Amino acid sequence: MSKSGNFAHVFISALVLFCVASISGCYTSKIYRTTSLVPSARNSGGDLVMADLTRNNDILTEDFEPFFAAVQRGVQSNLPRMNVARRVLEERDSASPPRGTRHVVRFRAIDFADVRELNRGRAAALIMCASIVLFPACFFIRGPVTKEYVTMQWQMRIYDVTDLQPTPVRSQQDDEMVMSYDTSMLAPVKIGRYEIRVEAGLAPMDPSETVEFAREMADEMARGLLAAAAHDIRQGLQVRQPMPAPTAPAPTAPAPTAHSSATRS
Repeated sequence: MSKSGNFAHVFISALVLFCVASISGCYTSKIYRTTSLVPSARNSGGDLVMADLTRNNDILTEDFEPFFAAVQRGVQSNLPRMNVARRVLEERDSASPPRGTRHVVRFRAIDFADVRELNRGRAAALIMCASIVLFPACFFIRGPVTKEYVTMQWQMRIYDVTDLQPTPVRSQQDDEMVMSYDTSMLAPVKIGRYEIRVEAGLAPMDPSETVEFAREMADEMARGLLAAAAHDIRQGLQVRQPMPAPTAPAPTAPAPTAHSSATRS
């Protein structure tokens, strides 16, 4: 083979290795896009009461119960950092609060989907290297070869509970007695609906790494939800719910006297 032919072969091989290295990345699982929460410059001056997250009963299997619990912990830890209210309280631990405006925010998961698929970019690189007998190059393809998409749809409702007092109820999650505001007779002052998607690349992991990475994805789901709802939360905290005026009892007809009864007979 001529020198020019050797040079061309080396050049092509180097180019292939460069392309493979460019798409391979690190051999670790990772979340592709993460969310940063920006605190408000000024809060509402009232209290925001955070209810436990709820969900439609049929959207999660038992395997995803820990993931949902981790999302709730993520919401509980991140919401106070957003500086949307004077204080952020947990509804289940609410006592008789001091005077001032109070709003309850309730998030409900109404749909859930978890999809895994082959990372076509890395699969194509492996096939390309194998097809041209560049097996050493396959060693560099060490990025995640599987993609995971976790998508959840959420509904948010905010209620003004300034004139209400919390009462003890039994929690459906852990069967404990907790405090709750009865909002069944109130109209929400703000309603929002959001679809949050977390995309990740998965590499082989041992069980402990799998659990830890699932927590990271759940925390990203929580941050994505709060970022999407932040504007609506700030608006809702500015709205007061007018309490319905008491209605006067309907007049009742006077009972007939004995004299009038005798006259009619």
